[in-house]
Amino acid sequence: MLAAIRQKHPTIPIGLLMYANLVFNRGIDEFYAECARVGVDSVLVADVPVEESAPFRQAAMRHNVAPIFICPPNADDELLRQIASYGRGYTYLLSRAGVTGAETKPRCRCIIW
Repeated sequence: MLAAIRQKHPTIPIGLLMYANLVFNRGIDEFYAECARVGVDSVLVADVPVEESAPFRQAAMRHNVAPIFICPPNADDELLRQIASYGRGYTYLLSRAGVTGAETKPRCRCIIW
């Protein structure tokens, strides 16, 4: 399906948001090779912390697929440096820590401009 989308729309960015089990299932290097073959531009593996990302980012770079990292709102300076150094393309910024969709009401009623 991704190859067909890439063929029809050669200039749009294609980024995947994945979990590590799906990458491991295929084999890390094979997964990124397949991503490159079908035209994927970037991959964010959501449940792999930056500190454990070496095999993923190295395979991504070998196959010219941009590794993407999540930057939490409580990141210290060292984590920010690692994310900036290891990531390519863009950084996925979180506005708050926690599970997406777990909170049903906003914490405040104001918006700061």
